[in-house]
Amino acid sequence: MILFCCFTILFLFFLSIEDLKSRRVRLLPALIFAGGMFLSHIILKDLPLKELLWGSLLGAGLLVISLITHSAIGGGDALAVLSCASALGGSAEFAALLLSLLLTALFSIFLLLRRKISRKDTLPFLPFLFTGHLILTLTQFFRR
Repeated sequence: MILFCCFTILFLFFLSIEDLKSRRVRLLPALIFAGGMFLSHIILKDLPLKELLWGSLLGAGLLVISLITHSAIGGGDALAVLSCASALGGSAEFAALLLSLLLTALFSIFLLLRRKISRKDTLPFLPFLFTGHLILTLTQFFRR
């Protein structure tokens, strides 16, 4: 499982750079990553199908929220969560997503208090998703 975590972190690192530079996430790399991870779990049978489906629902739910809110949550962010969930499963991705949202909120509050941003400004989310995955992977690695 640690190998899937490392692939996910590497994937998110490159997506984060793209998100910081252009505020866009390309569809094709995310779909290739998601498909590859999903197929590898099916072949290796190392993650229960229930976990993969739970992760797919998590990502699909975020995509629906993105459409309903007219991209208040970016479609690329939702696609990245869906891709990561196909690598790690729904439970691990849910934990990483919660940690990432907490990091985003804390950083936003810090910037708001320092008057660096206003309430209308947006932040790229993928760097926080990358950081959340990195923290969880490191804690999992050092717990062993």
